[in-house]
Amino acid sequence: MRTHIALAALMLTLTSPASAQVNAAPAAAANATAPSTPGGEAEFGGRATSVSGDAARFERYRDLRSGPTLDRVRFERSNERWEFSAALDHVGYRDQRYTAGFNQYGKLKASFMWDQIPLFYSRDTRTPYSSPRLGVFRLNDSFQAAVQSAAATTSIFAADLQRFDLRSRRNTAVAHLDYQATRALDLRLSFVSTDRTGAQPWGAAFGQSNAVELAVPIDRRTNDLNATAEWSNERAIGRIAYDGSWFDNHIETLVWDNPLRATDAAGLPSQGQMALWPDSTAHTVSVTGSLGLPGRTRAFSYVSVGSWLQDAALLPFTINSAIAPIPLSRPTASADARIVAMNYRLTSRPTPRLWLNGQFKSYDYDNRTPRFIEAQYVGLDSSVVT
Repeated sequence: MRTHIALAALMLTLTSPASAQVNAAPAAAANATAPSTPGGEAEFGGRATSVSGDAARFERYRDLRSGPTLDRVRFERSNERWEFSAALDHVGYRDQRYTAGFNQYGKLKASFMWDQIPLFYSRDTRTPYSSPRLGVFRLNDSFQAAVQSAAATTSIFAADLQRFDLRSRRNTAVAHLDYQATRALDLRLSFVSTDRTGAQPWGAAFGQSNAVELAVPIDRRTNDLNATAEWSNERAIGRIAYDGSWFDNHIETLVWDNPLRATDAAGLPSQGQMALWPDSTAHTVSVTGSLGLPGRTRAFSYVSVGSWLQDAALLPFTINSAIAPIPLSRPTASADARIVAMNYRLTSRPTPRLWLNGQFKSYDYDNRTPRFIEAQYVGLDSSVVT
C-alpha cells in the first residue's frame, strides 16, 4: 500500500479582552458577576489523498477523502457562575464529532455529544445478486435455470458481477443532565441513541456444499434511558433509578436466491430465508441504600426488578413451496423474562485490629416464555426433520 496525503491548514484564534474590562471596573462593583469571556479557535484547510493498495484498510475507521476540511473548532465562554464549551471535529465527513457542555456551578450540568464511526470493509466487493428491496437478494432467473439444467456452471453468474463499496456507519447521540434540586437531592437523566446503517458480510447457505456470501443490509437503532434520584447526608445514601432499553431493527428477515436452483423441489429449494435481529425491550427499576451505623459499621443494600420482552413475528419453517407447510405453535415469540437481583452487605471495624464483613447475594431469572415444542421442522429449507 502507498498513501500520499497533502494537508493545508489554517488556524484562527479568537479571544476577548475581558480581563482589561474587569480591571477597569470600579471598586464598588467588585462583588458583581464578572462579564463572560468568549474565546475559541478554528482549524480549516484542504486535503488531497491518494492511495494505491487496500484503500478500505487504510480508511477502516476514519474518513480521509480529498476535499476542504474544517478539522477542529473550539469555543468557550464562562464567568464566575457558569461555563459553556463546544467542540467540532472533522466536520462534514463520516467520522465527524460534535460536543457541547454547560455547567452552572453547583446547580446544573448538561452535555451533548454526536459521534460517527465508519467501518469500511472493502472497496472491491463484487456480487451477482441484485436487491429489489432491503433484505431480499435475487439472481438472474435465466442463469439459475441454466445451472439447474446443467447447461452451465455457476461461473455464468460472473456476467452479472457488480462492484460496490462495502461499508457501514455507527451514529451515537449522548445527552446527560445533572440537576441539584437541594443540597441533599440530586436528579440525573441520560439518554443514548445508537443507530447503525449500511451493510456487512454475511454467510447464507443451503448446506456446506452450497454457501454464498451476501452484503446483508443494516438499519437498526438502540435507545437507552436512565433516570436517577439520589439523596444523601452525612450518614446515609439513598438512590432509586430506572433503566430502559429499546432495540428496533427495520430489516428483520433475509431472503436470497439459490444459485443452483430456479424452481422448488423436495430437498432442493430455489430460495432461502432466515431471521435477523428481532425488536426487543428491557426495563429495570433499582433501589440502592447505604447507612452508617455505630461502631464504625456500614450497611449496604441493592435491589433491582427487571423485565426483558421480545414479541417478533415467527417465520414459517420454510418458504420452499414443494414442502407442505408445518403449522407453528404460535404466531409470535411471546418471549418474556423477569429478573430480580439483590445484594446486601454489612462491614464493621469495631476495633483497629478486627474487621467483620457479611454479604448475601441473590439472582432470580424467571423465564416466562411459553415452551415451543414441535415434532417436526425443516432443515435448510430442504427437508422435513423429525
